[in-house]
Amino acid sequence: MHKLILLLLTMSIYVFSCTDKDDPALKSAEGVLKKLEASTFMYGTHLLETDSGTIQYALKSKTVNLDLYNDEKVKVKGNLIDGYPVDGGPEYMEVKEIERINK
Repeated sequence: MHKLILLLLTMSIYVFSCTDKDDPALKSAEGVLKKLEASTFMYGTHLLETDSGTIQYALKSKTVNLDLYNDEKVKVKGNLIDGYPVDGGPEYMEVKEIERINK
């Protein structure tokens, strides 16, 4: 009985310790985060742009406050959202993690 309890406890710890950070499906990208204003496509709250201003991704997040990173160089990790791009827009990413990049 003790071995079963120990096994269940160990399995529970393993399952709960696996987070999105370990998810190999997370895509990573670097660029300057911009608040989305007027656009020809109608999705996302923010954009990730290259240093030259080319849009890499439209972004949204349920877990990260992207407004805290406006106009900053960042590295984002997230999942691409199926069904995009549309209307000539960029790929669409649900951001799970973000970090500032020192220039």
